[in-house]
Amino acid sequence: MKNLTFIHKLLLGIFALFLLFSACVILIATFTTSPLLSFTVFVVLIYIVYYLGLRYFLD
Repeated sequence: MKNLTFIHKLLLGIFALFLLFSACVILIATFTTSPLLSFTVFVVLIYIVYYLGLRYFLD
């Protein structure tokens, strides 16, 4: 059962890193057309990554 928990934590960490990368790409790609929308999406994704990171490291 420990291997399953390790795999779950690893996948959660990879997903959090993917969301962080996506937030950066969205911020850079859409900043020229709609800065407010891009910043809002960036902040929401960073919050989700922060929440997942807390679950990942404190679990």
